[in-house]
Amino acid sequence: MKTETRETLLSMKNSVYGKAIKEFLEENLEKIGDINSCESWEETLGRKYSLRLLKDLFAFLEDKPEKQSKANPYI
Repeated sequence: MKTETRETLLSMKNSVYGKAIKEFLEENLEKIGDINSCESWEETLGRKYSLRLLKDLFAFLEDKPEKQSKANPYI
């Protein structure tokens, strides 16, 4: 992925559009994740794969905690 594209996607998560997409995505992921309405095993597996795909696709909207490096106690 180009750096310009990556920067655009990352800046989108703080915009009004990014917040709207995130809200819409969370509502629909909840609907897809509810397996009570599934009528076959294939539908259940399809929902599993679609959840994984959508989470990967919109991973740039996630707020990831920054990794804190631990101080070396031997210095």
